[in-house]
Amino acid sequence: MTPLSPIGGHVSVTGGLAKGGLQYASDIGAEMIQVFVTNPRGWALAAGNPAQDAKLRDSGVLSFVHAPYLVNLGSPSADTLDKSLATLRHGLLRAQAIGAKGLVVHTGSAVSQSRDDAMRQVRERLLPLLEEIPDDGPDLLLESMAGQAGMLCRTVQDLEPYLEALEWHPKAGVCFDTCHSFSAGHDLSTSEGVKETLDALQAIAPGRLKLIHANDSKDECGSSRDRHANLGAGHIGVLPFMDMLRHPVAAGVPFCIETPGGVEKHRADIEVLKKLREGEVPDLTTVTVEVDSVEISSVEVEETEARETPARKTRVRRTKVRKTEIHSVEVRETEAGGAGVRETEVSEVGEVTEVSGVEVRDVEVRDVGTDAVEIPASRPEASIPQPSKSAR
Repeated sequence: MTPLSPIGGHVSVTGGLAKGGLQYASDIGAEMIQVFVTNPRGWALAAGNPAQDAKLRDSGVLSFVHAPYLVNLGSPSADTLDKSLATLRHGLLRAQAIGAKGLVVHTGSAVSQSRDDAMRQVRERLLPLLEEIPDDGPDLLLESMAGQAGMLCRTVQDLEPYLEALEWHPKAGVCFDTCHSFSAGHDLSTSEGVKETLDALQAIAPGRLKLIHANDSKDECGSSRDRHANLGAGHIGVLPFMDMLRHPVAAGVPFCIETPGGVEKHRADIEVLKKLREGEVPDLTTVTVEVDSVEISSVEVEETEARETPARKTRVRRTKVRKTEIHSVEVRETEAGGAGVRETEVSEVGEVTEVSGVEVRDVEVRDVGTDAVEIPASRPEASIPQPSKSAR
């Protein structure tokens, strides 16, 4: 039986890791969570709250910790390197205290030094830290980046020399971020691209994929820009995530969203992934249409207010339009949650009160034709770990 992937997200911990984090998880329907245990944009290392730690650990909710963004093991700065190592050591200890399965860390940048020097530095400083992790402790999950200059891991293939530098240590795992990989050049918007990318990951690091960050991308493939989008609102789209969920390398691997927005958008993204996990295509009929121009073929006038000028000529001051018939509509943009739009049929427009340069205030969309989407067969039935009652 193929294990199903738990689906969740990075959660707010306002009010405490357990109090805030578990409540947010319940609000968005998360089956797993990712948290920060200290300021993600600073070096200060926050002490944990033993009561909150124990409550989260005892909740039974699958959890992961994300390291602060400043961590860079490839930095030529001795100060940055020392702080990075101290931050990772702190994060690993905090992850173990809350029962987290892994600590996610960005693989870093060489900045101004050579790649070879940066990789030698990673080996010398990170390998001893991996040796400190107990057998039952969290894994250190390496997350490749979007492809900015100097990054040590951009593509999936870049993970191989990185893991080689760490002597393929058993505590070195992988976190695959869909937005980062797409921006680095892996075209995850197609089934072929998903298969090629995940096949490569399977060949390079079998058994090391422990977490997937499921994010759409605001920018095009190969842009080297790290800007996450809600699922279906970016250039990857919705259906490729079904291919990811069904790939053997992702079997049972948690999918964690890191998308924009609050509770409502996060709940919607998680619901999309849950449907895809079950082999269902989410409802793609809700559309947003931006109209560029409207050609009106006839107008039925309900009331016209006029006045005579001194020259005994009548000038129309105001016309109230009861009904208009649209001859044609030029649509500038149609958004359909990832579906391919074939045509847009407009049924009517609302009241128009400006005669000079007709102003259309409302367009009602009656029907949107979308490209046919073939729904793959459902995956074999399986179960996923469920949060305890305290997390619901």
